[in-house]
Amino acid sequence: YEASVNINGNIVNLLLADTPIERQIGLMHKKELPENTGMLFVFDKDEITRFWMKNMKFSIDLVFIYRGKIVNIYNNISVCKTTDCPLYSSNKTVDSAIEFNSGFCKKNNLFIGKKLDITKLVLQKNGAEK
Repeated sequence: YEASVNINGNIVNLLLADTPIERQIGLMHKKELPENTGMLFVFDKDEITRFWMKNMKFSIDLVFIYRGKIVNIYNNISVCKTTDCPLYSSNKTVDSAIEFNSGFCKKNNLFIGKKLDITKLVLQKNGAEK
């Protein structure tokens, strides 16, 4: 895992999508996301952004974040089995987003305005954690 977030004292591991291609692919085609894990999307610039569920195999919760604070949440977004998939907008400027398994946000009492402590793990050139 390349990042983590502390949620109510519980450390949640995060896969990192911080390049354009990683953000485009996200969790597409993956069969599942391990419990207590999410995928962190880090954007190149602050922006209003949209996600969709094309080629997803499982439902998710989607959290949009700006400067460490939740600004929008979508709970239990269903997979899209057509070519005309709905878009889920941040509706506000964000710098990152996290996808969790469906039900994670309610189970962990995540809400708009809640601050999140996200830590990115820095790798040295030899691959060891710093």
